[in-house]
Amino acid sequence: MKKIDTTSWKEFRVGDLFTIIGGKGITKQEIYEHPGSLPAIQSGEEKFGCIGYIDKEYCVTKKYTLSKGECLTVARSGSSGYVGYQTSQCVVGDSAKILEPKFEANTLRLLFIRSALMVLKAKYAYTDKVTNENYAKAIILLPSKDDSPDWQYMEDYMSNVELCVQSSISAIKDTEMSRLKIDHSNWKEFDVFS
Repeated sequence: MKKIDTTSWKEFRVGDLFTIIGGKGITKQEIYEHPGSLPAIQSGEEKFGCIGYIDKEYCVTKKYTLSKGECLTVARSGSSGYVGYQTSQCVVGDSAKILEPKFEANTLRLLFIRSALMVLKAKYAYTDKVTNENYAKAIILLPSKDDSPDWQYMEDYMSNVELCVQSSISAIKDTEMSRLKIDHSNWKEFDVFS
């Protein structure tokens, strides 16, 4: 893969790209008592912050914070600044925030921007908290075209990354399979019970 040329990239405020929505509630006990299929997100880096799956109707009844659909989330505390990618609608607890896109989002765009947002994680120590105000003011660099984010560049780049990863995985599998072939031409039969 070739090196990215960032000379034409521009600064964008996170708050211009995303609506930042704070979460509330959600404990592991609630997930245990109200299991479902809705990902429950808190701070943490494992599984993009997903601590389990909870019943959506329960969350609606409790007026918990749900995303509209595919989105990014950011850890408010603990792993402050860690950005997770959520493939579908999710609910966030009080130690995370939803980054609801203000642009036409898709997987490739969100994953590209996630990488840019992860640079901000270095600004937070374990004890720091991400607030709506400070995160909205944060600046990230993105490819630009006519002073707007260059969405096509992001999609093309991430598609290329995806192809490279798939190619690498195929090469690894092929290598592993060739090593796993067992030569049993010299094997003999034995009676187990004799």
